[in-house]
Amino acid sequence: MPKGRAIRICNCALRPTSHKVQDENAHRLELEAFLRTQNAILTEAVARLAVSDPSAALPNPSQPLPPAHIILSETEKSMRAVLSEAASSDVKQPSREAQNTRILESLSFKIQAAMTSLRSANRASVDMNALWETVDRAKRELEIVASSLRPLKETPESAKVEDEMRKLECELNDFTVAIPKDKRPLYYDSAYALENPIKHLDPMAQIMVLLGLVCNVILGLAIGHTNFIFGTVTLLIKLAMSVHTKPDSEGGDSEGPTF
Repeated sequence: MPKGRAIRICNCALRPTSHKVQDENAHRLELEAFLRTQNAILTEAVARLAVSDPSAALPNPSQPLPPAHIILSETEKSMRAVLSEAASSDVKQPSREAQNTRILESLSFKIQAAMTSLRSANRASVDMNALWETVDRAKRELEIVASSLRPLKETPESAKVEDEMRKLECELNDFTVAIPKDKRPLYYDSAYALENPIKHLDPMAQIMVLLGLVCNVILGLAIGHTNFIFGTVTLLIKLAMSVHTKPDSEGGDSEGPTF
């Protein structure tokens, strides 16, 4: 080492740990070559990600990946560029009229699809379940169209969709009359009948609910009379619960209500 030349401790990407730098020019050239190589590898990896073939987007295991801090730095730059481009671009939001037009077009498409399914169904088919499933789908489409039209303003376009909805209703009624009666089993949830809706309440509250039902429903008392009974029972319960110990005449402890 030449006399008088200082040695610097560097923390660059050439080494995973801190290292000594004796020749600044040689170290700078080596670092620039290393960064160019890593940037080329990163660019190639990003280009592979853009390929539509998923197998081509996988990195080559034999090729060394750039250090983590370089990948993170480049990723941060890319994200900032995307955000700045999005902020600078003036994206015009569609107007309310344009949104309503799209909604009406979608509703009209639903109506036409339901009418097509009704017209294409074979009414003489033996499979009654398939025919009634077609009816159910058309009814669901009618409910969706009716609920979607309700908040929209009345316009010639909305009036046209309403006319199409009425035609679908007529088609559905004619179709329902022409096919045999629905004999499918009716499924319903009966689990609620076996559940106690007041089991989570306190026993005292359950008794009060039962008392209210008996007074108002079974005995036929008016609501005012039932409320009076409720108030009296509540007062009695509070008096019964407000008990404290007090010394009796013999010097012992006895329980008595607090008035």
